[in-house]
Amino acid sequence: MRNKENDYSNIPQCAADYIRLVVKKMRYRRKVRADVEAELIAHFEDCLRDITDPADREKKSAELIEQFGDAKLLAKLIRRGKKRCRPLWQKIIFKSLMVLGILILYVGLRLGYMAIGTPGSSVDYLAKLNETVRAGRSEELNSQPLYAEAGNALIRSPESIFNAMRKWPGDMNDIERQDVFKWIEDNKRAMELFREASEKPYFWFNYKPDPNLLNTESEIGRPMTQVKDKNVRNANKLKLSIILPMKELSSLRQIAFVVQASIYREAYNSDYEQAISDLISVYEFTWKMQGQGTLVEQLVGIAIEALGHTAVYKLVEETDLPDDQLQRLQKTIEQYQQENKPIISLNVEKLFMYDYLQRGYTDDGRMLMEAIPLVVNDWKDIFEVVLWNFPEKSELKAGIDRFYEQIDELSKIPPDEYDSNTFKIDIKNQFEKIQAPAIEKVGQLNWRLKSDCQAVLAVIGIKRYEKAEGQLPDNLEQVVSAGFLEKLPQDYYCAGPLKYKKTGTDFLLYSCGSDGDDDSGKTGEKMYAEEGDWVFWPREAYKQNTKR
Repeated sequence: MRNKENDYSNIPQCAADYIRLVVKKMRYRRKVRADVEAELIAHFEDCLRDITDPADREKKSAELIEQFGDAKLLAKLIRRGKKRCRPLWQKIIFKSLMVLGILILYVGLRLGYMAIGTPGSSVDYLAKLNETVRAGRSEELNSQPLYAEAGNALIRSPESIFNAMRKWPGDMNDIERQDVFKWIEDNKRAMELFREASEKPYFWFNYKPDPNLLNTESEIGRPMTQVKDKNVRNANKLKLSIILPMKELSSLRQIAFVVQASIYREAYNSDYEQAISDLISVYEFTWKMQGQGTLVEQLVGIAIEALGHTAVYKLVEETDLPDDQLQRLQKTIEQYQQENKPIISLNVEKLFMYDYLQRGYTDDGRMLMEAIPLVVNDWKDIFEVVLWNFPEKSELKAGIDRFYEQIDELSKIPPDEYDSNTFKIDIKNQFEKIQAPAIEKVGQLNWRLKSDCQAVLAVIGIKRYEKAEGQLPDNLEQVVSAGFLEKLPQDYYCAGPLKYKKTGTDFLLYSCGSDGDDDSGKTGEKMYAEEGDWVFWPREAYKQNTKR
């Protein structure tokens, strides 16, 4: 094998030019071209070895060139011959690389196709969001502005009374009682506004676009469909941009603490009517927040309802509430339960998904890169989308609808009837995979809150029976028969009513808890633990569980 710098000194110029032309026309790897070049030079040298006359050498070279034929054709034949003579492993590698290259080019073209285009914005989902929560009702019926005004009037609790404000006034020392009562008086205006707001039947926020996303001053507050600046629209293509009212929600929760402390003070001073009125206003507020708006708002409402339940237990435990006030509170809670309003709704979260879907397609229906998380769940889906299948926008929208329909179906199944083997949410994409565990926990919270409400009604009914009969009932059926409960309070975690037992001068009321086993009132490590019963009464057991 010759070096790539082959020696042409022993052959005529015409032969050298011909060989160079053949090698050039081969268009092959350099090493192979060098080998062919050396072979052709050697062929001419062998044929001219016995010819010494320069003219005869030129003549003989011309004859050889004529025999070889056209340089381009010869180069083509040599190239084909070299390819046929390759080892099998080389052929396999070459073909594989060729296929891979074509595949990469194909994928690149498809990804490029998805990367080019303006995200859709034909539907203003911010406007739809506001329409959804308002539900066609008059703004005059909306209590939110009054609650917001109450939040602005709020004087937050100083750290010195943070623990004391949750205590029963009789359990406070003189300094704590004085400081807490002063804090309540300082918030007199906020409480008046809170009470006034509770008289209005509905609550909803009017959502506004987030100026941190609509980052051009001239665009803030405008519907996305009217935003002309493409850079601004593209910057907002990943989510429906609203300002979550976190500051107002925090203030409302603080007001609930003020009202709770005021309820304790009123009952401590035997002003039972005002105490129950304020307690009902807390319930009415939290019920208005449940089942609508963003999930964050609904969770705040649930937390405030828990404060209401705590206040009920505290009043029953610490005071001798008149029967008419107990009945008034009981009827209010029962009437709300009869409305069968959902505690948690994900309609707003579905709108966020619709908006994301819209921005994952152009207005004429072409899929963009942003839509990929709505399509893929595993590597097989990735291959399908990237290689051959662009799903239609309507197909993904139907998938979103089905996902939330399944969640709604699941939320209606009591824990004691739920079987994970027969009902599973069909997860189609990464968004659903991320949301599913959180939504499952929210669903658990939903049934836990229902159980809390059943327990509150049961305790009120039992106490009313005790006042009327002078003794505790032997069972909950007696409370219903005597008319102090409309129906048996249900335990959603094991078939039947909540468990009730007399314990001398007191009673035990509990649920089987999430494990579904009746442990005769034996609790787990903490309240609402995965194992053990959930004890609602006596409150001492509840307090010990919540402190763990």
